[in-house]
Amino acid sequence: MKKTKQIALLIAGLFTLMSGCADAETAASDPKKMAAKAGTIAGSTDPGWTIMVYLCGSDLESSSGMASMNLEEMCSAVIPDNVNVLVETGGSSAWYWDGIETDVLGRYQVVDGSLEEAETAELASMGDPSTLTDFIQWGMDNYPSEHYGVILWDHGGGNADGVCYDELYDGDNLTLPELGSALSDTGSTLDFIGFDACLMASLETAKVISGSGYYMVASEETEPGQGWDYESMLNAIGEDPSMQGDVLGQVICDAFLDKCLRLDCADEATLSVIDLSAVDMLDRTFDEYTSGMAMAADDVEALNSVASGADQTESYGGNTDAEGYCNMVDVADLVSNTQDYVQTDGSGLLTAIDEAVVYSVHGDSRENSHGISVFYPIEVTEDELSVYIQNSDNTPYLQYIAAVTDTYGDVDWDQEWADYDSSVWWSSSEEDVQELLTDMQPVSGSNFDVQYEQTSGDDGYLHLSITSGLEAVKSVHFLLWYMTDGSEDGSASEFVYLGEDNNIDSDWENGRFKDNFFGQWMTIGGEYVNAELIEETESYNRYSIPAEVNGKETNIRAIYDYSTETYRVLGTYDGVESSDGIGSMTSRGITPLQEGDEIVFLLPAYEADSEEEVWYYTDAVTWSDDVVMEDQDMGDGSYMYMFEITDVFGVEYDTEPVVMVADGDTIYQISE
Repeated sequence: MKKTKQIALLIAGLFTLMSGCADAETAASDPKKMAAKAGTIAGSTDPGWTIMVYLCGSDLESSSGMASMNLEEMCSAVIPDNVNVLVETGGSSAWYWDGIETDVLGRYQVVDGSLEEAETAELASMGDPSTLTDFIQWGMDNYPSEHYGVILWDHGGGNADGVCYDELYDGDNLTLPELGSALSDTGSTLDFIGFDACLMASLETAKVISGSGYYMVASEETEPGQGWDYESMLNAIGEDPSMQGDVLGQVICDAFLDKCLRLDCADEATLSVIDLSAVDMLDRTFDEYTSGMAMAADDVEALNSVASGADQTESYGGNTDAEGYCNMVDVADLVSNTQDYVQTDGSGLLTAIDEAVVYSVHGDSRENSHGISVFYPIEVTEDELSVYIQNSDNTPYLQYIAAVTDTYGDVDWDQEWADYDSSVWWSSSEEDVQELLTDMQPVSGSNFDVQYEQTSGDDGYLHLSITSGLEAVKSVHFLLWYMTDGSEDGSASEFVYLGEDNNIDSDWENGRFKDNFFGQWMTIGGEYVNAELIEETESYNRYSIPAEVNGKETNIRAIYDYSTETYRVLGTYDGVESSDGIGSMTSRGITPLQEGDEIVFLLPAYEADSEEEVWYYTDAVTWSDDVVMEDQDMGDGSYMYMFEITDVFGVEYDTEPVVMVADGDTIYQISE
């Protein structure tokens, strides 16, 4: 192992775009046919479509030419006279497409295989709602048609952070409230509103745009850099210009999935069509269901059961300190994992989801994607919570969120309940539920202190017994370090952090745990890696691994599949750029590794004497289909092992570290 010493820089979410997505087979849901609806007609109309693409290039274009690639697809389509494809360009410091200027907003029409300039507008931020409003009104006024659709192209921030980050205006973006007002101010109802952007298929997004369109097409997960398949989409419209919005949404989903398959990058792909007329009922039933989650907050055991179930829910975007956090989970999967511990019946919410999500596709590693996500506090700051509370009108869910984040005392609940529209779902027979929630005093982290004992057993294992507060414990994992120059007295010059995992023998009923360490750890291409467990479900574990790929810092995503008992490397994920608000701009999708890629894995460490943080750099691994991820014996040496206990309020308890020495086939403990 080669070592380069540096003062440690935390591997935060990385901002430079990498195109692509993960490799895998995919599964698609069956389409559900909905009643067709037509958009508002502006002036005289011709049969057909006007498609308006709001192309905020950002660094996706200036760094990698991703927007220009999609323009090429548009120009490759066969577009008849009764289909208008309009593009507004801006938001990027440079364009790969010859002729697109950065000092104006360009407005173009795709005609006979070329991009023809229709007019230019004064340069403005594409994160300004009036810029989007003006573009849509211009398109509808000058290119009247029977059907209208708008596609917002760029980074997506998910939850309430929004979309379209203008590189020329310090990353100014359309927040969700701004997006809602921009669409509403057009005075029109579009056949569909699409997001060729990451993380936008959320309940929060659907709510703010529901009055401005009939269907929404968006992704729960991050999207690949190459985005949608515009050639296939436009060819389909050209062949059937009378196509309705829901059918077009299905075409977009299928073409997107096919494109990911062609690029060997469909493993984490998701895309769905949402009927915006069904969002109101979905929102109402979500309010009702989350009242049951909130009712669990006055009992720590009940609250912990709900929160532990929620932790098993499929989540999207970043999920580590290095990647950043997106705090988004699938709504239906949330119900499935918490229903046994919630007093309200989730069947109505599941029915509402089924009615709202008209069609969806997903890859193999996103098997619990059902087409629409929602905010969930995996790891949030006080500012992020504050913004979400300001933007949310679901007081019961806010009560639950405040309970699990132990911030209940920070909210003016009298005001929240005064502002709450209880008519959304409360019936007279349920007024006692509202009264219960209004008067509820949830449990607090200050009232619980997890106590535990750690012992070295005669059986050679490290034992952990939780003696008090077990009802508040949500998870028990372990952390592992390799001790360089280790010896039997436990001395070491440096401690190299290998990561966090859940491979522990657990007896939850009695609060007893023991290590399952046999001197093995995860490797890729024979090199040991720093692997952080970021998601654990019944089907798989998901890991994030810091690395350099061809000299660029990023994170490797991988999963362990319980059904096959094997690891699979998905690709690289650059992470999240932090910003104010509940979400942040995330990099586009997971990029599959390519034949010949040079990968160096990064392992954080600290020096025993000075406690100075350093990084270890492994030897390079040249990627090929023959490179595997697997557990390997680490050989003789000393390792530092500790349990990490996390309670329902997010408080972590680290046990005293123990030195474990591997000597041949024997592993023994020498200190605590």
